Amino acid sequence: MKLSVVDGGIQFIVEDTGIGIPAAEAERIFDEFVQLNEYYDGTGIGLTVARSLARRLGGDVVLDTTYTAGARFVFTLPW
Repeated sequence: MKLSVVDGGIQFIVEDTGIGIPAAEAERIFDEFVQLNEYYDGTGIGLTVARSLARRLGGDVVLDTTYTAGARFVFTLPW
């Protein structure tokens, strides 16, 4: 995880080296119960909850579609 100060807030960046997420699915993965691969564990609500909490705090969570070594999520919160 990386932490940095950006204009008006703070940014957390989380990366993994897994199978990655196609750019075309960048918004759909935040929908409830969405799993892109049925062979992986999970219920498909973690990203939904993370984005909901971030937005309630005035921030957001997005997928960085430019990252190609897995998946990178950017979580931004205002000061």
